[in-house]
Amino acid sequence: SSSRLVSLSLTECNLTGTIPSEMGLLSDLQDLLLYKNNFRGPIPEELGNLKHLETLEIDHNNLTGDMPLEICILMVDAIGNLQTLVTDCSIDCACCTSCST
Repeated sequence: SSSRLVSLSLTECNLTGTIPSEMGLLSDLQDLLLYKNNFRGPIPEELGNLKHLETLEIDHNNLTGDMPLEICILMVDAIGNLQTLVTDCSIDCACCTSCST
């Protein structure tokens, strides 16, 4: 039997470094919760490959830059299923459902 990862919660784990672009390979992922860590740098555009993603919460980190268009496109019904997108207010994000300071 095959198994598939649909939810990944790594919240408040004191994780550091950048969000690995390889997370974009978790094709069945529906929920990705990475809030309250110490991630830094840009948000990887590869997360836009997660066509089944419904929730992405990456707030309370030290991320920089803009929300990649590849992720915002997942908010469009015909393309993706993304319903909840939360990041820090310091990220330029026209498609986020909310932001945290």
